[in-house]
Amino acid sequence: MSGLRGMSGIARWLRAPRGSSTVAAQVATTLAARIVTIVGRTSVFLCAVRTLQPVEYGYYSLIGATISIASLVATGNTASYLIRALPATSPSAQYGTFKKLLFLVLRANFTLAVLGIGVYAVLCRRMPLIICLLAVLLLLELASTLAESFFLGCNRVYAMNVCVLVRTILFAAITALLWPLSLVNLNSLIMAWIASDFGALVAAYCMMDGQQLRNRSSSDVRMASVAKYSLPLLAASLALMLMKSGDRYLVAYFLGVAAVAPYDIAYKVVNTIYSLTALVVSTVLVPRVMYGENMGDDRARDRSIASGTKLAMCAFGACLAAIIASPSWVWVKVTGHPGYHDVRGLAIVLGISTLVGVAANPAQWVLMAKKRTGALAVIDTCGAGLIGILDCVAIPLVGLYGAAMSTFIGLASTCVAKHAYARSKLLPTLRTFTDWSDEKRFVCGLAQAIGMFPRG
Repeated sequence: MSGLRGMSGIARWLRAPRGSSTVAAQVATTLAARIVTIVGRTSVFLCAVRTLQPVEYGYYSLIGATISIASLVATGNTASYLIRALPATSPSAQYGTFKKLLFLVLRANFTLAVLGIGVYAVLCRRMPLIICLLAVLLLLELASTLAESFFLGCNRVYAMNVCVLVRTILFAAITALLWPLSLVNLNSLIMAWIASDFGALVAAYCMMDGQQLRNRSSSDVRMASVAKYSLPLLAASLALMLMKSGDRYLVAYFLGVAAVAPYDIAYKVVNTIYSLTALVVSTVLVPRVMYGENMGDDRARDRSIASGTKLAMCAFGACLAAIIASPSWVWVKVTGHPGYHDVRGLAIVLGISTLVGVAANPAQWVLMAKKRTGALAVIDTCGAGLIGILDCVAIPLVGLYGAAMSTFIGLASTCVAKHAYARSKLLPTLRTFTDWSDEKRFVCGLAQAIGMFPRG
């Protein structure tokens, strides 16, 4: 009986809101979750890169990019609407909006998945296992994306972290079990991915309020308002994703699938750093930016934007300096392939590009808060088009570095354009780089939250 009471207590703690926790405490817990996540992803990455041949790894990378892009398109980017609309609303409204959007998205995409599999079977007269696996994976990714966005919109960052941790630990554990048995291949990695997504959804369900989920009251959210916000931002998000991962398709076209491998490895290194720095800060502060906007507190909104930008750029820049100082032989030793010696140089160029992208956050966040998603769509679409044009010219001439430099030019152009547009509308994008009082208090609070220094 005591064990059952203990389990019920844990379940109540998981479902309880944590909106009162400080920014520093949320960043500390999110950072801890990201560190565990990175460890898990790194183990999967090492198993894949040291087991798969460059061509196989190239296909694995292309599948990952395709699933990410398809997940964004298939949800209609309604995940961004949840983050924007849920702060400062009642729990019943939050759950009602989430259930309505989840049902519509999954119903539409299940129908499309079944039709797609049927058409493929008729046209090709065969049904490879990987096609069915990718259809299942896509549906699970859609549900996971909406569930994590729901938690983020409710300012339950800890719950979103639990979902990420469960997914990562399961993926890493399954891959680690397959590696000694020499069973790591493309199909087994996809199946491990499916199992990890399913586990994350089970964790998400356990952390939700069962009574609210079972409540049959209809939501008053209008799909017109959802579409008005999310669809223009879908174009912007899709363009931004294409800027960061679409060049893999052009690399494969001009240089072959095997050439995607070193480029993807460099990107994974940069994204790892991004996940531990800028993404941690954004995960915690973006809901607070939207909350300040919804409550009419412009000062709190602008302070969150300024602090998030400065902290993210400083943390990411420090880690990028470590990559610059590292020798090339380290990368060959880690990957186990002598042909990956250019990973360090590519990671430096892509890291600088990502740093420029972080510098665009103040304009990006304030334009999202003001619902000027159409402007973001135009700017990011133009940036993606510019990168695509430059890729077609530069990749045949200078190879992988041409793709990396094209990304830098495209992200720099969009950064300048977003800041210029926001300023033209008299929207503040960054208060100042000279006042660091908020950031000092934040660092002290983060150190206390982590346990580096005693309180008092």
